Amino acid sequence: TTVPALPPQADPQAEMAPRCRKALNLLALVLQLALVDAVSAFAGTLHGRSLSTNGQKDSGICNLHRARCFAGLREGGRRVYQANGCLRAPSQSTLRMLAPAPDTSEGEVMAVLRAGIKAVGVGVSGSKPIPEEHVAGLIAVVKAAVKRETPEGKEWEGQEEEIRQRLASFLGALFVKTELKEGDEVVLAAVASVTNDKKPTGHVRAGCSSSQVLAVAAGEEGSAALRGLALRLLGGHRLSTEEARELGGCLFDPTEPSHLQVMCAQILRVRYETMDEWTGLLEAQHATLDLNRFGKERMPLRGGERVVQLAEPFDGTHKAESFSPLIARHLQRKWGALAVSQCAQTAGPKYGPNAYTLAKVLCPDAFVTDVEQMAKSPPPEFGWYVDQAVASSELGRWNDIRRNVIKRPFLATSEKFLDTCGAEVVIASAFHPSFSEKMFQMVARACAFKALVIVRRGVEGGLGLSLARPAEITCGVRQTDGTMKRLDFKFGPQHAGIDPRPETAQQSPPLSSSTTASKIARYAEDGASGDPIFDDRVRLTLMAYDAALEFVCNGNLVVEPLAASDPDPAS
Repeated sequence: TTVPALPPQADPQAEMAPRCRKALNLLALVLQLALVDAVSAFAGTLHGRSLSTNGQKDSGICNLHRARCFAGLREGGRRVYQANGCLRAPSQSTLRMLAPAPDTSEGEVMAVLRAGIKAVGVGVSGSKPIPEEHVAGLIAVVKAAVKRETPEGKEWEGQEEEIRQRLASFLGALFVKTELKEGDEVVLAAVASVTNDKKPTGHVRAGCSSSQVLAVAAGEEGSAALRGLALRLLGGHRLSTEEARELGGCLFDPTEPSHLQVMCAQILRVRYETMDEWTGLLEAQHATLDLNRFGKERMPLRGGERVVQLAEPFDGTHKAESFSPLIARHLQRKWGALAVSQCAQTAGPKYGPNAYTLAKVLCPDAFVTDVEQMAKSPPPEFGWYVDQAVASSELGRWNDIRRNVIKRPFLATSEKFLDTCGAEVVIASAFHPSFSEKMFQMVARACAFKALVIVRRGVEGGLGLSLARPAEITCGVRQTDGTMKRLDFKFGPQHAGIDPRPETAQQSPPLSSSTTASKIARYAEDGASGDPIFDDRVRLTLMAYDAALEFVCNGNLVVEPLAASDPDPAS
């Protein structure tokens, strides 16, 4: 009789080995992620900013490695996020999600002009004087500029257009600032001195004429239309809606010299755009939309869904985390909306995570290249995303220019209102006090949206509310006569039953898109991210939008409006 062989005995050590290897692999991934963030943060400190904040060329490999480590960590953990609205290992396109930051190794001329732009753009209408320590360097650059040389007589090798953009930006802002101080006048005198062979014409300040500024900034370049409008702006004129529409057409024209375009845009920034100018610029901006792929006429009809457009500041945040994808998710789940977020690679001056980089990590398949694709699949969990550069190549072209000239032009506000999908409601945010009113009027006068929600005093001027103070929210609903019915209210932790926290407690720099996307995904799945401060900010924010949408969508007033005697939130 054959005796059956005994079954092999399990080796406890052999069984434990795979579990140990798995645990060690997870630990290694965590350590890799921490090491990448630490190295990036240290390198960023050397350059005056964090390289772990998505948005620059140099740290692309580090950020991609971090994203891969993170994806591996999630695979080794209890779940993997896949498909629409989910985290997954990044594709090769992830390399392109990082917008290049300004080159910190820029030459002396570029550095001098950077200091000049920052100096002349400070204060109301650029009222503060150029610091004395910058005056000599700026004069030297101006005097050498007519020869396209550095003060040492070297040619502008490889950066001529970037230098000319900064020079034009600086000169335009300097010439139109409200009050000229001694240092300002000395620099303008240098401008006049290098063009003394030309008969000065136009508006004169400190012995320098608008025609002389134009000669140094742009030479003889540019169309007659753009040069004429530039001289009007240098002369202190306010443009009519028709003139502003013409100016917008010139500013979005890629055949016009970018340095002359920049000068006009920065003049508007320093002396503040009028509502007639905003109206014309918005009309010109909307004309840049690629109507072969975007626009209300191409938007597929869906079963009663209301399209809501979200537009957070495109340069993102660098201190406190943004979570706008959770706002989009909430709008779809509770309000039955179709959420479409406008986004782009950051144009600066901040280079932290923004809606674009978050979506590239969180839901890369949610980017729209043609609005008709929205009819082919259900809305992603975190809504759809429109890359500005895809919807409007003319707007996308300005991204590199804006990174170079540092200060935000009018586009930082107007780009939020590019209506790519025929949205009924637009949700946007403002930082400066006067911009709630300006943005309200811009929508009322120059956009087709039927309703709006503008949030001010959010964290870093974004859509997310702060636990440190109440936000000021302005809502509008278009009436049959075209006017907007308005509601202004405040909403803060005390209204939501949430404990307030100081601003510093909500800040956790350096930020990374992968880390924030992880919190967003966990909150979406579990209702908690593991970060109680993050969770409280999300809950507060969603409750505030519920109050706003009750008014906008249902006509219900569930908050106490600001009384006429209360301070105007837009003032």
